[in-house]
Amino acid sequence: KEDNSFRSKSTFITNVQGGYQLNKQWRLRLDIFNLFNRKYHDIDYAYESRIKDRNGVLQDPIEELHFHPAEKRATRITLTGTF
Repeated sequence: KEDNSFRSKSTFITNVQGGYQLNKQWRLRLDIFNLFNRKYHDIDYAYESRIKDRNGVLQDPIEELHFHPAEKRATRITLTGTF
């Protein structure tokens, strides 16, 4: 919101990349994403939402923070060949 009534918390994530040139033709690379497996919000959204009560009746809109969680720790190994 433009009036700053909703503010996202800061986020710190560590990604690591290393590689090794096997020979002139082949290169091996390792990427580790979210090294410390931190739980955080990838992105936050502030908008109105409506939910139903127990009787199925829509309630008045409520402004609240919605978020998309960040991915858990992940690794990627890449082998690259040059021809």
